[in-house]
Amino acid sequence: RSSDLGTLAASALTLAVSLTGCGSGDPSAASSGKVEVVAAFYPFAFIAQQVGGDDVTVVNLTKPGAEPHDLELTPRQVTAISEADLAIYLKGFQPSVDEAIQQNKPAHMLEVSTVVPLTRPAPPEEGEGESPNQAHPSGDPHIWLDPTKLATVARAVGDQLAAADARHTAG
Repeated sequence: RSSDLGTLAASALTLAVSLTGCGSGDPSAASSGKVEVVAAFYPFAFIAQQVGGDDVTVVNLTKPGAEPHDLELTPRQVTAISEADLAIYLKGFQPSVDEAIQQNKPAHMLEVSTVVPLTRPAPPEEGEGESPNQAHPSGDPHIWLDPTKLATVARAVGDQLAAADARHTAG
């Protein structure tokens, strides 16, 4: 009889794990109380992971090696945005992310150009051709290349994580 109970317990555990795995998010994040962060692309995912540490689960919407500008979201990624505790993105950099965030507002959002204004590139000298950032009329979106701007974004991510999860806010 004890082997029947063991088999029943194992079956129940397997069923529970299977049902938990049916959700669209990371079940370990939901059950562990971690803050779920969705980052538009790697530099923002890196910042969120460094700032949040073990208290966050970070999903990078752009796969490694993929061109961030060309990102087309999957239905699962759109769901991840809507269920996120925090979404980090740069408006105008990835139109599909902008649209998904607008339509599926996560609990907290950080649009990084609100904390680090984009700078306009200097006009090209005569005969030098076009500036490489003329495709972005609001300015240079590559803020992660400037350590001081990146530090400002990291502080803003910390503020947003604190707002999303007051339990882990340093007192």
